[in-house]
Amino acid sequence: MGGSTKTKLRGDVGLVPPRHRHALAGSAGVVAAATLILVAGSAGAAARGSALARHPMRHGKAPVVIDSAKRGPFGAILVTQNGYTLYYDKSDTATTIACTGGCAQIWPPLVLPRGVRTAKAGPGVSQSDLGDVRRPDGTLQVTFAGHPLYRYVGDGAAGETKGQGVGGFYVVKASAKTSSRAGW
Repeated sequence: MGGSTKTKLRGDVGLVPPRHRHALAGSAGVVAAATLILVAGSAGAAARGSALARHPMRHGKAPVVIDSAKRGPFGAILVTQNGYTLYYDKSDTATTIACTGGCAQIWPPLVLPRGVRTAKAGPGVSQSDLGDVRRPDGTLQVTFAGHPLYRYVGDGAAGETKGQGVGGFYVVKASAKTSSRAGW
């Protein structure tokens, strides 16, 4: 390049005058840091996904049991047999599932195992309020008072309710009287 005051940088970014190289290097550092944050976030999501694998929403041939538990200001809400909070999506209807694809990775649907026709009501839950709806992938999702049920990957332990109000999802009151008839 001889006596040129411009230097070609790696990666075909073109010719950059020496006085601007530091700004470009700083920008590259910001991009590298952002990439590391995204990769770390993906690793965290993968870890939460593997945590869900340890607490799957499918229960083999065992019955899916819906229990109730008292959770702070919410009173009695629906939980899985293992005590994980169940949520509903405000966008769903009794016949239409709005949460699919990436949404269903964050909000795993509570589905029935193949061959199981209905969930079982635990203490404090009315069997007549339980049902199911067919998801776009063909699985049967458990419903309560007509509303499809989900878990939240952000709830890392039984008893947590971190999904309350996130993206239009809400905890489910254990009484259909205080849930569906109150407008959900």
